[in-house]
Amino acid sequence: MASYHTSIEINAPVEKVWAELMNIESYPAWNPLVKTIQGDLKQGNEIKIYIIPLKSNFKAKLTVFQSQKEMTWLGAVGAKWIVCGEHYYRLEAKGDKTLLLHGEEFKGILSYLIPPFITSMMKKTFEKHNQILKQRIENGK
Repeated sequence: MASYHTSIEINAPVEKVWAELMNIESYPAWNPLVKTIQGDLKQGNEIKIYIIPLKSNFKAKLTVFQSQKEMTWLGAVGAKWIVCGEHYYRLEAKGDKTLLLHGEEFKGILSYLIPPFITSMMKKTFEKHNQILKQRIENGK
């Protein structure tokens, strides 16, 4: 099963990091991964996401939405048993700092066929996203 996981420490409290992640209207100005998210951000809801590296819109279901802790969605191209991706943001308070855990895990029978160069490219994009988010928050946008 293919996956990639990243993390970064942000010099800001969880509340500030969460607020920036929830400011989806600002994504086109800074986010190198997700251009838009459409829909009501509540657990169980369907959302529509435009993924920049894939140049495509995807429908996904918010499987976890815990304020200031975690946002996870599950998206599939076709049936989930063929291939689907579970994208997550998890926040951990570290005093007045926040540890952002950000990654994706692929499931389904074709997930084993995702080539390593694809996951490596996506991991680099996630790391870039994390660094931009960190700078945006720490420098006050």
